Amino acid sequence: MEDVKVCIKQEEKSGVNSFFTSKRVVEVAVVEDNKLFNLILSNELSSAVNKIKDRKDCTINFSNFHKGTDFLNFLEDPKNRNSKIIVFSDYYLEDEMNGAVILKRIKQKEINARVVITSDITNKQTSEDTLKIGALRFIPKDINTPLICSEMLYQLLD
Repeated sequence: MEDVKVCIKQEEKSGVNSFFTSKRVVEVAVVEDNKLFNLILSNELSSAVNKIKDRKDCTINFSNFHKGTDFLNFLEDPKNRNSKIIVFSDYYLEDEMNGAVILKRIKQKEINARVVITSDITNKQTSEDTLKIGALRFIPKDINTPLICSEMLYQLLD
């Protein structure tokens, strides 16, 4: 019994006891209007999240959105204010909504987020513009995109 008390005291001093420490929260979000690509990318990233979250000292929540406006409403939720957010967004979304609008809103609200933009239209100027306003990366969509995004997620959570 004495050993248990010593162990608990050491955990309290070092902050090891996870019950008393607050874990950081990471939100991973997919914003993609193409339902099939959303499903494929979400499945790949969700699988990566499930593999990662047991090894990291954080809580990882996963969400997907078919509309950019729904994602922007998600950003308005006060519980996400202290979260780190990793976003994988299509560039071209619904009318008057695109990856650049999402990036600008994130910057405007000073949200702690990393944004990866994907697109099946490979316009060099669009790619350069999104990188200039803060995208972490611009990835042309192809069969390897979900795997590339999954690898990026691993790197971002390290």
